[in-house]
Amino acid sequence: MPKKTNCNKNGNSYYRVTTTIGKTPEGKPIRKEFYGKSKSDAEQQRDDYLYAIKSGLSIDFKKIKLSVLMRMWLFDVLRPSEMKPTTFDKHEGLYRNYIRSSIISDLVVAEIRSIQIQKYYNTLYSSGVTPKTIKNIHKTLRYFFNYCLAGDYIIKNPCFKLNIPGKIEEKTTKEIDPFDDNEIKKFSAALAGNKIETLILLALGSGIREGELLGLNFNDIDLKQCTLNINKELKRVKIIFENGTHEYKRILQPAKTKKVLVLRLYLQCLFQYWNYISGDKKRSF
Repeated sequence: MPKKTNCNKNGNSYYRVTTTIGKTPEGKPIRKEFYGKSKSDAEQQRDDYLYAIKSGLSIDFKKIKLSVLMRMWLFDVLRPSEMKPTTFDKHEGLYRNYIRSSIISDLVVAEIRSIQIQKYYNTLYSSGVTPKTIKNIHKTLRYFFNYCLAGDYIIKNPCFKLNIPGKIEEKTTKEIDPFDDNEIKKFSAALAGNKIETLILLALGSGIREGELLGLNFNDIDLKQCTLNINKELKRVKIIFENGTHEYKRILQPAKTKKVLVLRLYLQCLFQYWNYISGDKKRSF
């Protein structure tokens, strides 16, 4: 009984199956064909290929382009990880705005050399992109190529020892202008009875950030140890989907720096402060 086939290639009959192995930067599926002498043979080749990918084998690593692999890295590696949404948003934004349609986007990953990345940075600078932005792009590309290095797509990171064109302006710190005694009294008087009075006084007395303040709950208070544990913050972040759309959500994420305030000392200071602004000398902690 002759084996069933469904296509002809180079004068020979084969059974062909196709499967999706990824998506292009525009979100269109990338299809790969498998040819066998029979249906079961072609399906076995497909299954072996997909299993190899799951086991860590690079997908056509000799041919895959930077824009394709970088998009897969963003959405299949970074986004499912424990990376902060704000950090993922930064990497994705740099890719979408500066890398996806750039002069390096169609380069084959395995063939990219340092001089090509350097030329890309120089072109960005010539077109008006600031050195600071180019430095951020460099960090994202270096991170991406480290992934490529670990995945055997390349044998050397092409972002090694490159120059950022132009001069990066040093960040200037503005001198803090704190409230004076009169302003503190006016500010606190205006808060009297307001539903967020306690939150504002807590922020004023402790110096914690807005997101850290809104991320606190009762589990963060240890009355036995008299400590306030600040380990998360409430943020409004942009959630980016693979099809290019996005939405904004408020989420709890790890704080920039973990810290523990000594609650008893803080409460003593807050109570003394409250006595000061209210003029009440009789109350005590």
